[in-house]
Amino acid sequence: MRRQYSFLDSRCATPAQRAGVACMFFGLALSMGVGFELHPITAVSAARTSAFASAGIEIRTKDEVIPVTVEIAATADQRMTGLMGRAHLARDAGMLFLYPATQPPQSGFWMYHTRIPLDIAFIQPGGRIASIQTMSPCFSELPSACRPYLAGVNYSSALEVNKGFFARHDIEVGDQVIGIGTSGMR
Repeated sequence: MRRQYSFLDSRCATPAQRAGVACMFFGLALSMGVGFELHPITAVSAARTSAFASAGIEIRTKDEVIPVTVEIAATADQRMTGLMGRAHLARDAGMLFLYPATQPPQSGFWMYHTRIPLDIAFIQPGGRIASIQTMSPCFSELPSACRPYLAGVNYSSALEVNKGFFARHDIEVGDQVIGIGTSGMR
């Protein structure tokens, strides 16, 4: 009779493999139990990256209107991929994440496999910036080692730009993002 072993059984996997699987299950359980979703959720290879449409949006502050060229992450796969693996983002460019429904305050983003420091604005329906945060790259191979950046507010879209972009342009909570569309969301 042939005996079968579980992958987590010490006779079938190395300690590092068991730890990786345990971290994966812990992260899944944590995200389900606590109720937050991290975007991008999984490591996605560059080959799987969907082509992003680009568009122009504007951010209206109390003093000026700032144009931003954005790539649009409107599908679930695009939102999971985001800016992972990118070594560079143009100075006045960004990625706009669009959602088919309002996201809760306990959802957010993480920087797993993201190589550049970013600022993120969580944007409410209607285009009002409700929260701004700075996110640091996470170079760990363990997703669980990457800090989550929770929105803390309801949001229907999020804008990632280079770190310092919002400060350089005096963009603050309450400023308005113009030109956010919803086409192509899934």
